[in-house]
Amino acid sequence: MKKIISVILCCLITLTVIVSCSDNTNVNTADGVTTASDVQNEETEIMDNLPDSNFEGYTFTVLTIVDSIGIEEADGEVLNDAEYARDVKAEERFNIDIEAEFHENYAEVTAQFKKAVAAQTDDYDMVFIHMVEGASIASSGHYYPINDLEYIDIDKIWWDDDAENGFRIGGKLFLAAGDILPDTLLRTSCMAFNKNLFDNYNLTYPYQPAYDGKWTLDDLSALTKDITRDLNGDGQITEKDDLFGLTSWYLDSPYSFYYGAGGTIIKKDEYDMPELNLDIEKNLAIYMKIYDVVITNNSNYHTDINTYENAYSTFYEGRALFCEIALTHLSGDKWRNMEQDYGIVPIPKFDAEDGKS
Repeated sequence: MKKIISVILCCLITLTVIVSCSDNTNVNTADGVTTASDVQNEETEIMDNLPDSNFEGYTFTVLTIVDSIGIEEADGEVLNDAEYARDVKAEERFNIDIEAEFHENYAEVTAQFKKAVAAQTDDYDMVFIHMVEGASIASSGHYYPINDLEYIDIDKIWWDDDAENGFRIGGKLFLAAGDILPDTLLRTSCMAFNKNLFDNYNLTYPYQPAYDGKWTLDDLSALTKDITRDLNGDGQITEKDDLFGLTSWYLDSPYSFYYGAGGTIIKKDEYDMPELNLDIEKNLAIYMKIYDVVITNNSNYHTDINTYENAYSTFYEGRALFCEIALTHLSGDKWRNMEQDYGIVPIPKFDAEDGKS
């Protein structure tokens, strides 16, 4: 059976999804107003529209760096077991055997993929590739357009609309992200805050502004303004010994704050082609707010890629009010075993009226 090599950060083995439709919105009826509490267990079945097929035990091979597919067994971890159950359902439905060829780093995956394409082999059915590595070879003719594949419906809810818009060029989509790869969702940026320090300084947790959609860079700046200080009295502020309003890593936080504030480097023209966003006034305004938070407020802004973990250690050790992180950090042992209590809020917006969050 001839395999078609395609890079699809997506759900080729999509299953039926059940989506709850209840919310807190009042609904007008003939008899008056019905609240969400009156509408219980209402479900809508969303079909994947895939044909009934039997592939007679075919081995479906995935080239990957992440262990999110080809799970060997359930182990009690919620995410692992959900991924395992997904694989089993797909295997039973289509009579296939899902296997993963796992590599330790992104470069190895890209090299193996390019090698397979050059040799025109049928080694892989699907590839999970890093977005930077994958994008760098998107123009080299290695990919087949995902939106030209017969059984891929990019409008289904298990696809990431924002990723699709970013990856699509001139109506052609060569990379995509979706629910099949939870790692893409776990890379969502957020802010961790130290509840003990908030209590010590009599500060109000920022949950309510976040819930109300009014959590802004100005709020973050105000909370971190007077926090950084010399704890050991040596006359210097060092990341190993002292207290900071914010600790972060230079290859993450600038992007998180910029995009969270609604900044965009690229926009699309009428032909779905990328072009530079030259809204200098808006970009400058965003930059100045980020500058206040990171530089003016003397944060621990870590710029050494070889010791980036120090930025997070400062928070683990209870010496930072805030830390910019991705959700995936929270699964690590250091975060799970952190002695001090912490909370999570989104990346702040540009201002309270901004639709971005």
